[in-house]
Amino acid sequence: MRSTGLKLQTVSAACMVEAGRLPSGDHSDSICVGNLQPDLVLVSPSLKRIGLLDLCRPFDSNAEMLSAARQRKLRTYGPLLEALRSYRESGWQVLILPWVVGVRGMVDAKSVLEILDFLRVSRQRRAKIVEAVTIESVKALYSLHQIRYQAFNLNRSRARIRSGKVASSGKTAQAQHDTFDKDDPTTRCNSKRRRSADDDYGETRQRWKRMASDARGCS
Repeated sequence: MRSTGLKLQTVSAACMVEAGRLPSGDHSDSICVGNLQPDLVLVSPSLKRIGLLDLCRPFDSNAEMLSAARQRKLRTYGPLLEALRSYRESGWQVLILPWVVGVRGMVDAKSVLEILDFLRVSRQRRAKIVEAVTIESVKALYSLHQIRYQAFNLNRSRARIRSGKVASSGKTAQAQHDTFDKDDPTTRCNSKRRRSADDDYGETRQRWKRMASDARGCS
């Protein structure tokens, strides 16, 4: 709010505590709220209106959740109404505008239409705007689901790779143990060893002699 250029007065500690911004206890009774950040600050000098619009996408298994989310936003940004009291005293209309659309597209149409009325949106466009925001909310939920699903699959794949490495390491160690301790027909090394052992001893000895003779001839 500090960067909007609006004149902000300090507020009481009681106001901040009520908004859940400060723990109860002793505090200075002159608190600046310039660090509060609603999503949009709409100012119309010609209409003398200030709208503090904040977007909210709560879970919406029932309509009460939308209402509760709206009340939370009104309470959270309540100190800004006190901070902007000089405008209100000068005849400005200052409202907190919680734009609440459920993650599955449920909308408190009355609340949203009141916001559009405050913003002077033409009646011809209101229905399309409400429809558009509900569709975008569902799209956002789908995108979030896709991200989480992909992350889940990635983590599962990594877990499988890690478990596969462990299993592979265990199998390799066992194969090495089998190679040197006993004949294992499932290993390639042991197959070679087995085939060599099955060869005729005399024939193998003659082959070694020829290899030794060839080596001396090359030197």
